[in-house]
Amino acid sequence: MTKVPNLVGRPVKKAEEVLKSINLKKGRITKRKSGSPSNTVISQSIKTDKEVETGSTIDLVVAAKQRKTNFRSKRRRIRPKKSRILNIKGGVKRARDER
Repeated sequence: MTKVPNLVGRPVKKAEEVLKSINLKKGRITKRKSGSPSNTVISQSIKTDKEVETGSTIDLVVAAKQRKTNFRSKRRRIRPKKSRILNIKGGVKRARDER
């Protein structure tokens, strides 16, 4: 029997090394969006400190790589205000904003 270590917050490679060192197997690795740094373990299938048989498999959920958003494509395009020239008394021309 072996106690399951806490793998949450560790990089995947380190978590795999820890599992191998105590004769546990890495199971399925699922990637999920998270606020955690990419490739860090965010949950595990068997709770920490639980006694399991040697050679048991533990599934891991790992933070997916975060995409950078392209703000140009997301931002609403703002059209410039149209302006037109108005003739005012005395021949003076002024621009007026039009919506």
